Amino acid sequence: MNYPLIYELMGKSAIDSDCGKLCQAACCQRKGPYKKEVENPNYSQELKEAGYEEEPEMGMYLFPGEERYAADVEGFSIEEEMAEDYGFPESWGEKVYFMTCMKVECERDKRPIQCRTFPLMPHLTEEGELRLIHYVGILPYRCPLITESMPLSEDFIKGVYEGWKLLLQNPGIYDFVWEESRLRTEEGKIPHEH
Repeated sequence: MNYPLIYELMGKSAIDSDCGKLCQAACCQRKGPYKKEVENPNYSQELKEAGYEEEPEMGMYLFPGEERYAADVEGFSIEEEMAEDYGFPESWGEKVYFMTCMKVECERDKRPIQCRTFPLMPHLTEEGELRLIHYVGILPYRCPLITESMPLSEDFIKGVYEGWKLLLQNPGIYDFVWEESRLRTEEGKIPHEH
């Protein structure tokens, strides 16, 4: 997997300014408290409805092989887990790496894929066609890019799309996105497309 190329493709900002100023960089914080204007007041209830017994620490999984690029970056903490314990497909590999941000400001050019694509995520149609949709997971904050349907930069959308086309060539990533897409479709959670 050519992560340097994918990082370059996905290196554009979502909007023409620093979106972190809209929400006090909420997505870069591993836990609150968040400012009242961006805090999700329904977070605890949403977690309960989804079956969580306690509030998880914010973080993200790294894609297969991506841990090598994030391992020496200051401000990131990476933990190794067994992929099967978290529902990743067998094709993903034996291990999955979860990363948390230990400080709000990081080296932007070293951000992992999940940071580079947010607030978009990949969705595969029944025919296997790639679509980009707004993130639909449970978050302790409200991202103005999503909640206010702010227009995203065309360069950002194009770069994220091209990067995902390359990522989906990896069987483990493809299988994971396929399974997540089927689950979203079954649950009726397919929001606005880009």
